[in-house]
Amino acid sequence: MKFFNKLLCILLTTIILFAELPCAVVHAAGYDPQKPPEKLRVAEGGIGYNQYEGYYVDLEWEYPSGFIIPGTSGTYLNFYTQEVPKPYQSSSSVRMLKEGGIKVDASPALSPTSHRLKTLKSGTVYYIDATAYYRYFDGDIIRQSNESQPSNKIKVLTDIDINVISQGPYQIKIVWDDVWNSNGRIGYKLYVSDSDKFSYVPSRYIDPSSIGPGKPVQVNQADGKLEYIHTVSEPGKVYFVKIEPDITDPELLYYPQTSRTVAVSSFILARGTKISSSSEGTRWRLDWSPVYAGLSDIVDIKYEIYRGDMRTTELPGRIQTVSGNSISVILKPGEEEYIYFIIRAIVTRKDNGQPYYPGIRIESDRVMMKDYEVGAYPPMPEYVQEIAEVKSEVTHNSAVVLWRMPEKVTGEIDYDTSYDVWLVTDPNVLNDDDKLGQPVSWNLGDGAESRTSGRFTFNFDIVRNSSGSAAGISC
Repeated sequence: MKFFNKLLCILLTTIILFAELPCAVVHAAGYDPQKPPEKLRVAEGGIGYNQYEGYYVDLEWEYPSGFIIPGTSGTYLNFYTQEVPKPYQSSSSVRMLKEGGIKVDASPALSPTSHRLKTLKSGTVYYIDATAYYRYFDGDIIRQSNESQPSNKIKVLTDIDINVISQGPYQIKIVWDDVWNSNGRIGYKLYVSDSDKFSYVPSRYIDPSSIGPGKPVQVNQADGKLEYIHTVSEPGKVYFVKIEPDITDPELLYYPQTSRTVAVSSFILARGTKISSSSEGTRWRLDWSPVYAGLSDIVDIKYEIYRGDMRTTELPGRIQTVSGNSISVILKPGEEEYIYFIIRAIVTRKDNGQPYYPGIRIESDRVMMKDYEVGAYPPMPEYVQEIAEVKSEVTHNSAVVLWRMPEKVTGEIDYDTSYDVWLVTDPNVLNDDDKLGQPVSWNLGDGAESRTSGRFTFNFDIVRNSSGSAAGISC
């Protein structure tokens, strides 16, 4: 009996060991070589991203005649990727198995004919191909054939990741993937608009030559990202941003036509003005720029004012909610050194009370109480088409350009603003200080004046009517 039990244990152990052994990979004598899938391609709209699968590519293919070898016990697919790496990062450029062992069902029809490759890198060019293999019985042993020859190879660019960050009242920082193709870095078309429709918004072309140290677009090699500081026209305003890859490689057939659209608000412009002082403290008036004046018929706007202390790690606390653009605050002696304020705009729809820009925070930077007159940055000129029957226009031998008068936070005209003006025939020199040359300068407070540069005369003036005023230049 003991001998029988011992023999039974040996047999069971042997069976378990054989069951756990992997299939042997051998040349399948007596079986035809496995054919690969054919006509591998990316499905319509098959490049994207979601929070569960990351960046993905949806593949489709067809099966050739005789794909299933008679007498085999199962046929399987493998998918391979080969990344085009960034030269400053240590990514591998070797062809690697991405996903494999996908069983092909033979009945009622061969399937699957599509598959999603998941968890790819954003903004990355990949070569992708597929192979097939089968399993068969060799007596009681399951064996695996060699892989087929690769299918046709396709070249794909995954979705480009993009983000935008507020940098100040007149600046936003745009960050996106630094995409490299096999022939070098690609170019882009950048769109920035105050509408998510991007109607009539010209693109800014970013050539690879404008990327790098000392260039408009900087490289963050640690993250594999590009960074660009864009100047906007108004503080406390929401801007929408998207980017399009400029693809000229005929081999790269599959790529996203555009990135997702991201949005951010420039900082609300705010300042403090000293009203009175005493031994008990100082009274300040905190003023800030209005938000979305042009939307007053469809939105309600309120402002939450938060007070914080730079000496602590506590979050700033809300002290008031107002509808106007100014409040009075009192600081005790010495508090100007560490007390700060943040103004946050709450913009809701009048019809349903829901946020007008969901998920977008419209607020100021930290505001310290310092007695100054103007913001840290002058406003970017905002061009206008016509005022007081004067039109912005360009003819074969002259040009007239009009732009809005710059304003302080209080709404007063800022006559201390000066302008530098260049006249160029090649827009590419605008980013090259060495070729740009010297500008013609004009201070708004000087009023009507003429300046001569080379063979050109620039006439500066201020145009006014009952609806407003504008600065103008003709040459």
